[in-house]
Amino acid sequence: SASLQSPCQKAVIPALPSVIRNIIGMVAGMVAGMVDNVNAAVCNAVDTLLSHPNALAEATAVAHAMIPAHQPGATVPENVERRAQLWAYIREALRFNQPAPFLPRVAKKDLILAPGTARATAITKGRSILVALCSAMVDERAIPKPLELRPHRNLPPDDDLLFGSGWHDCFGKYIAEVQIVEMMRGLLTLDNLRRAPGPSGQLVYVDTFPRQLAVDFGPQHIQTALTAIMEIRQPTALHARALKVLLTHAYQRVVDILDEVG
Repeated sequence: SASLQSPCQKAVIPALPSVIRNIIGMVAGMVAGMVDNVNAAVCNAVDTLLSHPNALAEATAVAHAMIPAHQPGATVPENVERRAQLWAYIREALRFNQPAPFLPRVAKKDLILAPGTARATAITKGRSILVALCSAMVDERAIPKPLELRPHRNLPPDDDLLFGSGWHDCFGKYIAEVQIVEMMRGLLTLDNLRRAPGPSGQLVYVDTFPRQLAVDFGPQHIQTALTAIMEIRQPTALHARALKVLLTHAYQRVVDILDEVG
């Protein structure tokens, strides 16, 4: 906005041709709006894949085979195909949990939704409505077995409603797709990616944007309590002190023995 521009910027921007000013405004808006939306897409996709272990394993294998975007060989046809494969998993995962669950719109004319059905609804011109994208993405009339995660559906780009189409085509979708794929590749290549235990491992929202989704990776440590029952003979105080000294000095050896037996 003008309030955030330096005096130099205020002097330069009005002097530019209107087309250039429009491009600057679009790019600035794209950058400002991209952070929350890309973050939402990555969180939603990870959350969905963590709930589908088979798809997670397949997507992880593709991610490991990919060459990162900043490394030599990233643009060879084989790697471009791997990126497309990983995007297919991400796109299908986001069909279950769209970053923008609904869109506000205003009816331009009178119409009836779902005419001839029990849920037919009359909409008058000028009425504000919310278009439920998440509901549309699991419409069995358009998507066979929509509750099954199938990354190889090969749906036309406009069918997933992720980036819109026509006049509502997302201006930053090509940059966002690259960002989302690279962020997902980085996460999926972590060893043994999994939800964090407890409530922190569940996706939590503020409005429609993710606020929390904790994940763990690396070896999964398992703690097992070991209870030792011993009889302390008389004199109790003397033998209790002796046992304490013995266990203190023998602790590491006990640990070693337990490690050996698993």
